[in-house]
Amino acid sequence: MADRYCKVCHEPIEGSPAYCTSCGAALGNRSGDSAESVQDGPVKSHRAVKIAIGVIAVIALACGGAFYCAYDSGMLASTGAGWSKSSDSAKKSSDSSYKATSESAEKRKSGTANDADDTDRKVTYDFDSESSEVEFVYHNNEKDTDLDESWTYVQFSSSQKKQDSALTQLNKTIKDNFERELQDAKEWDADSSSGPQCISHRESVTYIKDEYAVVRTERYLTTWGAHGDIEVTGTAYDLANGEDISMSRITGQTLTEMESAAREAIEQYLEKNPSDIYNSSQLDDAINEIVNDDSRYYVTKDGLLISTKPMELGSFQYGGKDIVVSSIDGSKAQKGTDLHTKYSETK
Repeated sequence: MADRYCKVCHEPIEGSPAYCTSCGAALGNRSGDSAESVQDGPVKSHRAVKIAIGVIAVIALACGGAFYCAYDSGMLASTGAGWSKSSDSAKKSSDSSYKATSESAEKRKSGTANDADDTDRKVTYDFDSESSEVEFVYHNNEKDTDLDESWTYVQFSSSQKKQDSALTQLNKTIKDNFERELQDAKEWDADSSSGPQCISHRESVTYIKDEYAVVRTERYLTTWGAHGDIEVTGTAYDLANGEDISMSRITGQTLTEMESAAREAIEQYLEKNPSDIYNSSQLDDAINEIVNDDSRYYVTKDGLLISTKPMELGSFQYGGKDIVVSSIDGSKAQKGTDLHTKYSETK
């Protein structure tokens, strides 16, 4: 049986210890029933600290939960000056994001965005004329003949910031062909060459719409005799893929339809402007040869035209012709009209 009981924790006390072995309370020194016990100062203080820490932990947990909920819901910005910096920082971050988005939108509107935006806009095409000054000297037994000529060729460009590789290759091909022809002309020799010398090569863009373009090339060929020969050819390009295409693709007609329309156009011209040396039979043969040569066709804003050389429909003085074959894009030029003086590079 216990000698006494602790008044603090009510645990049984055996023997006569100065302190309760269960709670550490100081025990009285009297015998008999449980003595009046007084808690020792340090022990009491220790227990009070434990209790205070527990209360603070509970309060902290409660406040932390409230803080997190307020922050997560966006309400913290207005809860006090202590959080104004965080609120301002969040606002600045949001403003910066909005500004970047706005600038991107403005770049797209003004066309100053990066090259990837090129695919969102319609590509347009343009061209430039490049020239090369050439001096030709012809020697014969009687005299030397000097000629200064300006040769020209065309180069295309697009609205894309990054030039398309197909268009770059097309420009290179046009330039290479031009330089090869120029070199052949410079190396021409009257004693060893079988054909005439080309002393003039001039290219001009007569039509450009969407991705299609047409180039008219006029050459002056001579054997240094009394008269030279003027040759006109037309070449059509698809600038989107850098390829040569048929003229019929631009006109929307078959080659057979173009030939038939060209024959009618030449005949209409001859009705109003009869040949000065050829009869009807001779003209029929000449017309067949002209319209069957698809290199003679080219497109302009005045429509589809076909070229004839001097001496084909008449004398040298009768001259070469550029006759309107059919309308293109609602052009108003009348079929059978000669537009040689308008498009000729040899004045």
